[in-house]
Amino acid sequence: MSTPCISVIVPVYNAEKYIGRCIESILNQTLTDLELILVDDGSPDNSGIICDEYAKIDGRVKVIHKENGGAASARNVGIAVATGEFIGFCDSDDYLNVNMYKDLIEVIKKNKLNTISCLSNTRDESGNLLETGVSDKKMVYYSDVEYIKRIYSWIADVSLCTRVTKTEIIKQIKIPEKRRVEDFYFTIALMVKTGGTVIYNYCLLYTSDAADE
Repeated sequence: MSTPCISVIVPVYNAEKYIGRCIESILNQTLTDLELILVDDGSPDNSGIICDEYAKIDGRVKVIHKENGGAASARNVGIAVATGEFIGFCDSDDYLNVNMYKDLIEVIKKNKLNTISCLSNTRDESGNLLETGVSDKKMVYYSDVEYIKRIYSWIADVSLCTRVTKTEIIKQIKIPEKRRVEDFYFTIALMVKTGGTVIYNYCLLYTSDAADE
């Protein structure tokens, strides 16, 4: 069995209202050479059942059911079984531009990068933009020291969901579990391993306020 280009890891908890949209935005990517790892983190609703249904109709979908341990725990379980050349993360209430992984992986391979991050915007349930940002498709490079300084100044994006990274690097880092802002600490550790990051100045991921309703 060939190695997929990217493994996309989605922690799932009480997401029955919007997990279908998230899954379909990943399976409908123009880059089709992917595996989708859905980690059902002990959801008491129908999230796990929905995940299993997608696994029945698309062989790229893997579902893991586990006791509730939080998003970081679910992501670590996903990392352990990921087989792709790259790893990306997505939250269950987010959804992707159809070209997200094709665009980011083209840039990361062309420029021989270890990791890359894009922009994100927030949309409401009707798809209307609530936040907008400049998207000129320029690349901005930050060394590890520069980006860590930006993280501690709270001006850097530490979201795991906007980022694609080589799997061999991700597997060397454990996401801190049972602590707040785990993305903050994980991204610092990632910068040490990668020597810095490129920010691709284009919105390819949409976060949602659906989970707060």
